[in-house]
Amino acid sequence: MDIFYHKFTLTPCQSLNRLSATSPREGVFLRTQNSFWEYFPHPELGDLSLKDFLAEFVRQEKISTQKALLTLSKPLIKNITPRVFQNHHLWQGSVETYYPVIKYKLKNANDRLFLEFKCEQIRLDANGLFTSQGWKDFDSSLPQEFKKKIDYIEDPLSGEDWREVEMRCAKDFIAGSPATFTIYKPYREFYPASPRVIFSGNMGHALSQYLSYLELMELGQLSLVHGLINPPLYENVPYLFKGDYERGFILDIDKSSVFLQSLDELVWKKLCTI
Repeated sequence: MDIFYHKFTLTPCQSLNRLSATSPREGVFLRTQNSFWEYFPHPELGDLSLKDFLAEFVRQEKISTQKALLTLSKPLIKNITPRVFQNHHLWQGSVETYYPVIKYKLKNANDRLFLEFKCEQIRLDANGLFTSQGWKDFDSSLPQEFKKKIDYIEDPLSGEDWREVEMRCAKDFIAGSPATFTIYKPYREFYPASPRVIFSGNMGHALSQYLSYLELMELGQLSLVHGLINPPLYENVPYLFKGDYERGFILDIDKSSVFLQSLDELVWKKLCTI
């Protein structure tokens, strides 16, 4: 099977997390005769770099390359019957607008802006921000009534022992425990054997949105609120969904068809044969 690639660059509209900058970021589309894949890494959070991903691809020793090859070996589904799913709002700048569920990436240990949000539930993402003492200070500073609104905190501590964190936790880049939820990024791994799996987009191009949606429809728990789609994060990336945060979202068939057709017009180079 011949594997082809096309590199692309996206320019963030703002910093994606406390560990990243707003400089252009590079990703890659892969294709075979009848399928596609996208890899858009976040090395600052532990992803394999794009250079290493492409170099490692033919050896198939990394989980991210194995997942890519598995998808590339199957025909891409283009005629799926869309179903509605719930999605949280990734906070971008307004504390006044109401959303049922808001995800907020903490900027630093003293960040308390989320206390002003208008929502039913909030999901905090620490990206391993806290030490043990830092967590105790943070937790004790939160009003008890507000804590009832916190659905979970993602990767709260830099270490893997989270027993001192009394609120529900979600594990993403850090394999911490105990964790009530597992954050699942389809571009880097296989579907986990966990009871509560939250699908998360890779904050990349539209192809990853489409592929992740296909997997959500096949494997995901639609009773959960996911994080598959985000507000516009980059310039010139099409948005493939319609709906809203209260009624839910669904794939826009017309827009996704146009986008998938546009991939055929790109310049592709051969990566390897497997």
